[in-house]
Amino acid sequence: MLCRVAESLFWMSRYLERAENQARFIEVTSNIALGYRGSELDLWSSLLHAGGDVENFKETYSAATQENVIRYLLFDPKNLNSVVSCLAGARENARSIFENLTTPMWEAVNRFYLLMRKAASESNHSIRQPHGVLEQIKCITPCAWHHVHGLHHVHGTGYYASLRCFLPINL
Repeated sequence: MLCRVAESLFWMSRYLERAENQARFIEVTSNIALGYRGSELDLWSSLLHAGGDVENFKETYSAATQENVIRYLLFDPKNLNSVVSCLAGARENARSIFENLTTPMWEAVNRFYLLMRKAASESNHSIRQPHGVLEQIKCITPCAWHHVHGLHHVHGTGYYASLRCFLPINL
């Protein structure tokens, strides 16, 4: 049982981290695009190359335009590295160990999942002006870590241990 909980915690945090990193990559590329004098296609395809997503991207999209790449990296459910897919994975892992998570941690993961589902339904606006959505995504990991309790009693030892590096679980 403990192994299953630990594995789900690991993957939940990994998916949250991956979603945040994806948002940061998009934000940096968007900022570079403001003063970029080269080809838009070259700039945005470099983001796909960095993530190793070129082949998968080409199966669905014809050109690496800003809109296509942002749509693919944020909202495309066929892209397992998209923010929507990462949050779905994080939520599924959190749901599977719901009884071991603190209520605020579950609510934070669930809230971000629902936020991205709503943003996906309004994706045209989010793609043309992604800054607001990207800022919210970048809050995922800090918000989740905010719910980590500084000190937990370690059962059976009588000692208190700092668990700042782990996600909160009800021991």
